[in-house]
Amino acid sequence: MALMLSFAACGDDEQSSDGNDNNTVLTATQVVGTWESKLITVNDEEMDIEMRITMNADGTGYLDDPNDVFHYTISGMNIIVTPPNGGSHTFTVESITETEMMMTGTVIPGTGQQASFKGWFAKVNGDNPGGGDDPDPTGATWVDLGLPSGLLWASCNVGATAPEEFGYLFAWGETVVKDTLYWGSYEHGYGYHELTKYCSDTSYGLNGYSDNLTTLQPYDDAATVHLGNGARTPSNEDWEEMVANTTHQWTTLNNVNGYLFTAPNGNSIFLPAAGIIASGGYQPYDAGYYWSSSLYTPEPDYAYNLSFGATWFGTEVGYLLTHTYRCIGLSVRAVRVAQK
Repeated sequence: MALMLSFAACGDDEQSSDGNDNNTVLTATQVVGTWESKLITVNDEEMDIEMRITMNADGTGYLDDPNDVFHYTISGMNIIVTPPNGGSHTFTVESITETEMMMTGTVIPGTGQQASFKGWFAKVNGDNPGGGDDPDPTGATWVDLGLPSGLLWASCNVGATAPEEFGYLFAWGETVVKDTLYWGSYEHGYGYHELTKYCSDTSYGLNGYSDNLTTLQPYDDAATVHLGNGARTPSNEDWEEMVANTTHQWTTLNNVNGYLFTAPNGNSIFLPAAGIIASGGYQPYDAGYYWSSSLYTPEPDYAYNLSFGATWFGTEVGYLLTHTYRCIGLSVRAVRVAQK
């Protein structure tokens, strides 16, 4: 098969089967429990803030201190919190599953400080698939390929524990795992040419929207959110550097097809051919597609990615640095700077 990513599956005329991520009404059952912050941003800046929010079935809860009780009600996808000292604050649940929740608001919880707040939370004692509690993305090591930048590459995908495991597939700029992905389910837009974030051209934005954001922010970066510890999704320039300073071979590791990139220092990383997720669900192509953190600014419906497979435009094997619709689910391989 050819590996051009011109997916008609991005059409927005289908309904997602992932009810948790596309609710219009939040239920108390979903929010009851203790939620621990994994990534907090205030006014779009990542902050070193730790908080545990407990919400009880009786409409009470507390932030860190069990004696500092608040009350809450639910309206649509909003949680309306009444602090002990009066007033009320509204937080919007942008996405929620049994184990993870993304919440936004205009005040920092527990402080009353007016600010643009966004927090990713993992449910305590749940089978959390992310939020920094994932296995170290190496099956225990980061790989030094001797690159000029000094970047280290993870030896396995986000969500995987061994190099040949596929791990999780994400839409670009999303951090929650979904069963189907298409424009109608996309977090940063309502459809093709209806973007609501990461838009460099008003003709691609909803009602002329543009923000000129061209690189994933930390709370929209699956590598950062799921792995923490300095991990991030590689930029397009990082991918270019890696492929320019390694040799490449289509091969098999433990019966899994993929691409092996080997550096002059003898170290290597294996990228499994994990396929994609689109509107029809998981599609197990004998090919690999890996996101960068970089927006494709000439057409911001797309983002840069690395693609490879068993055939490439009629040739036997190959890879290509290209761009793909942002609503499609691709693999993520993390990088980080060397930690001294």
